[in-house]
Amino acid sequence: MTSTATKPTAFVHSNVRQEWIALAISWLAALMIGVVVLAGPRRVEHITIVNPTSYRLTITASTPGSSSYTQVGIIGPSTTRTFDNVIDRGQVWVLDLQAQGAHAGSIRVSRDVLTGTTPFTIPFDINQQLQDDGIVADIPAES
Repeated sequence: MTSTATKPTAFVHSNVRQEWIALAISWLAALMIGVVVLAGPRRVEHITIVNPTSYRLTITASTPGSSSYTQVGIIGPSTTRTFDNVIDRGQVWVLDLQAQGAHAGSIRVSRDVLTGTTPFTIPFDINQQLQDDGIVADIPAES
């Protein structure tokens, strides 16, 4: 007596289908994670800052209570400069200013003020503070 073995085709097709579905779900999950990771941090289109001081200032930004800083850029003395594509530090930013390696101050300011239509002006008090600290101005004071 010869027996003919038949494979349960419904079971085989069911397993293959489940494997393809699992593979598709895994691929979509990996793609979504990749999109989130590769997208990077949120950014603001631009911020415009006015430096009324006699000092070239290096500006970094952080959030209140954070020890991580983002480089914004360098602004020359008596200059207005627009910085493009700046990493968004959230609703409240802390701008840290340095002149010639010396700490020139920290300013707490809202994102709305920085990204508004009116340029943000660095307080001129920083100029006097740097002079009091013995930092030589990048441009001489007007007489």
